[in-house]
Amino acid sequence: MHSAIEFAKKHTAVFCLSSWKSIFEVARRKHPYKVHQLEHRDFFDCKAISEQLIKNRCKNEDGETVNWLKIKVIRFEKSTYKIQYKYRYADSFSTINTAGRGRPSISLLSNLPTLAQCYKSRLPISAAKKNDLLALCKSGVIPKEHHEFFKRLPSSKKNTDCDDDLD
Repeated sequence: MHSAIEFAKKHTAVFCLSSWKSIFEVARRKHPYKVHQLEHRDFFDCKAISEQLIKNRCKNEDGETVNWLKIKVIRFEKSTYKIQYKYRYADSFSTINTAGRGRPSISLLSNLPTLAQCYKSRLPISAAKKNDLLALCKSGVIPKEHHEFFKRLPSSKKNTDCDDDLD
């Protein structure tokens, strides 16, 4: 996928998001990619729902923290809904009880909180970055048909660039 997009972009100048959308669409010839452009309104905060539905499987039946990266042996018992694991082959099995952690019940699903939008407005870029982009517009590096897009970009003096190599 990435190499197809890079190949399609190879000889194309990109100045705004709509250009990327058309490059993504033509990157594959036989079965073109279907591109759905999202806006800030399309992203939702799922944290409240995940806190209700996702159970923590980091504790075993003895209340000890499970270090998943150190497990050497793992065994699943479907009849008892338990996961057994060992950190060393010589150890005895420790158990994680997963009963009741499967698909959530209908009553739990009906009491879920409503999804809230992550962003109330478009995320701003730093004022320095916007000034640089507008300077590229004035110098003619960015074509005139894209100037309005860059002028409408929200910016904030609070936002700073993460790049250490700033001019």
